[in-house]
Formats: sequence, structure tokens, C-alpha cells
Amino acid sequence: GLDDRPAQPARGRTLRIAGTFHVDFDEYDGKLVLATVPAIQALVGRGDQVMGIEAVVKDVDHADVVARELEKNLGGPPYQAMDWYALNKNLFTAMYGDKKP
Repeated sequence: GLDDRPAQPARGRTLRIAGTFHVDFDEYDGKLVLATVPAIQALVGRGDQVMGIEAVVKDVDHADVVARELEKNLGGPPYQAMDWYALNKNLFTAMYGDKKP
């Protein structure tokens, strides 16, 4: 049968750092990493699952509508769709305050 319990993350796994990047925004510089999908899957113990996907929309001004419709069509939790603005709200707040660019 299928085991519904989440896999345990790999302990003591070593990843080789090939380079660093800085975008001069602490929210990104302190938290983001670029790595291959298999390396991250092994690190977090999710087997061959992915934890997210990104998509490009034709009209960025309607990304929020597309995200809401996508989430509705997926059936809601545990699936969640976020538009570009919601996903990067901290960056935009730091750059523009409360105004949406």
C-alpha cells in the first residue's frame, strides 16, 4: 500500500557550493538558494515530488485572477496559487511602500 506519512529529510547531507549571488535585498540574499531539483528533493525528503511550479501569464495585470482561478480548479488546500505580487510582497513593500507597482 501507499504510505501517506511525509518522508523524513535527509540528515547530514552535503551540498557543494558552486557560487553565491547577491541582489542587495536581505529577504532574498539571506533565504534563497539555487540548486537542482533532485538535490533539493533529497534534502527535504520529499521523494520525487515537487513543492511548487511557476507559470507565465499573458497579462501580468491579471495574474491575481489567474492565480485565484487556478487554485479554485485545483480544489484548494493543500494546493495554493500565488500571483507575482503576493509572492514578492516583501520586495515590493520595501521598494514602493503600500503602493502596488
